[in-house]
Amino acid sequence: MSEDQNLDRFLAPLEVSREKLGLVTQRLADAYSQLALESDDQFLATPVTKLPTGEECGEFLAIDLGGSNLRVAFVNLLGPRRVPGRRFSLSTYDERIEKYNQMSWPIAENLKAERAEDLFAWIGDCLAEVIGDRFKGVKPGNVPKEIPLGITFSFPMMQSSLSEATLLPMGKGFSITSNPDLGSLVMKGYEKHTKPQTDANGELGKALPPIKLTAIANDSATTLISLAYTTQQKPGSKAVVGLILGTGCNAAVPMKPASLSSKKVQYATKGEKVDEIVVNTEWTIRGVREALSGADVFTKWDKTLDAAVSTPGFQPFEYLTAGSYLGEIVRLVVVDYLLNSLNLKESDLPPSLVKKNGLSTTFMCWNVVTTDSPQTLASTLNSSAEFGNSPNFTWTPSLANVLLRTERAVLRRSQGLISAAITALLISSGELSLSSRSTSAQALSPSTSASVYPATINGPLPNDDPNFPSSPLRTPAQELVVAYCGGLICQYAGYVARVHADLEALREDIIAEKGTAVVLKEASEGGVIGAGVLAGTVWPGDIEKGASTLA
Repeated sequence: MSEDQNLDRFLAPLEVSREKLGLVTQRLADAYSQLALESDDQFLATPVTKLPTGEECGEFLAIDLGGSNLRVAFVNLLGPRRVPGRRFSLSTYDERIEKYNQMSWPIAENLKAERAEDLFAWIGDCLAEVIGDRFKGVKPGNVPKEIPLGITFSFPMMQSSLSEATLLPMGKGFSITSNPDLGSLVMKGYEKHTKPQTDANGELGKALPPIKLTAIANDSATTLISLAYTTQQKPGSKAVVGLILGTGCNAAVPMKPASLSSKKVQYATKGEKVDEIVVNTEWTIRGVREALSGADVFTKWDKTLDAAVSTPGFQPFEYLTAGSYLGEIVRLVVVDYLLNSLNLKESDLPPSLVKKNGLSTTFMCWNVVTTDSPQTLASTLNSSAEFGNSPNFTWTPSLANVLLRTERAVLRRSQGLISAAITALLISSGELSLSSRSTSAQALSPSTSASVYPATINGPLPNDDPNFPSSPLRTPAQELVVAYCGGLICQYAGYVARVHADLEALREDIIAEKGTAVVLKEASEGGVIGAGVLAGTVWPGDIEKGASTLA
């Protein structure tokens, strides 16, 4: 058996065949439907009960608070009044949205470790900096009496209404463990700036206008909302999913109240009749384990990783797909092959290669996926501080090829599983349905792999691969838009193209709506834009003063 054949056989458990993708999709769709009705910690109903129409207008202040950075900006919604080439337009969405006076700050480690009041006092100072910059030189009569504010909050919270939220332990390095009210913290942190402040020279400055917190949502919901604003006005297009795929993974989707438990519906609507509810799926956690296990997805390397994390079994789908874990899976596979197939000694390997989490997804993104050959990769590895410092080990092109092909196999699986999860989510939400000729999930066998997506290939694109549909089945009558953001999906070369190819294959194989295409569109500024748009969906009236001052 040749070296390539031996490596192919070793990597075979990572392969994703078309049959396996279909099986995973159907099993996940069943699991999602059940979780929506029964789970208390997945498919969580949010107070967002309507998506924007695209006609909302006005200027809104927006906060995007993530694990590492705070971003604040003004978002101006023009509705149907598109103004091409408008002087202040910085948005990549279209001419309906302007974003200006944006500022960004890293969140210092000492702020993460302090009390909630200290963190939000700093956030209040940042808000004041943006607001002061926005209205500098503006006549008092053109300054609004209060500024509506929307917040994207990328942390756990309990919401009793769209504008109220109670913080839960935040994680991501933050030490806040109490359950303070988010709105009160934001308002209190900014409050001092609504009164004249004395500057460093002893001069009394101007008071800034007060803020009004109108809407709060998590990052997956605001990512969906950000593209919904522009998509809903386009015939045949509909925003249906907000996808976050970076170090972690999550999705939001609008669902019919009938698809959710009465408890969830009551929580989100307070008895008001609504047509849909935006659901925070938390789709990576334990409720999907059985569905994935039944499709023979988990390998011995996945089980090793799962046993080593701080919460074994908690996020099985995230361990398979997200940036925090892909590098570690690649490392486990490569070390296993080097030790047990090539009979190398562990003591001879580079220390970073045998160290837990020694190979990061970031390193792969910038050094492995972009390489043009095993020879080039071998040179890169030998000259790197992380992997070139072992006196008894040198990366040959053959050894570099093991890493290269393993990275592509692990990434290829991630792409396939994300496409299956998206399709399953659209089935469970009623946007798609299974074709009558698709086999039931119970009858499909994961061992039937007649046409396999090669685990070792990150390219070529679909037209060059006989296992993909050679072209779209037809011009789609409808376009279902998945808004996405996150470092992995936005920065990893070829990631989105492969997911699109898998979505097309699934449409051909198991989906009834052959004229409906599922399309991914980037929403890189979804946190800040979505917060502004969400505020616009609930704020009464058309706020013209802010827009008029920019002309």
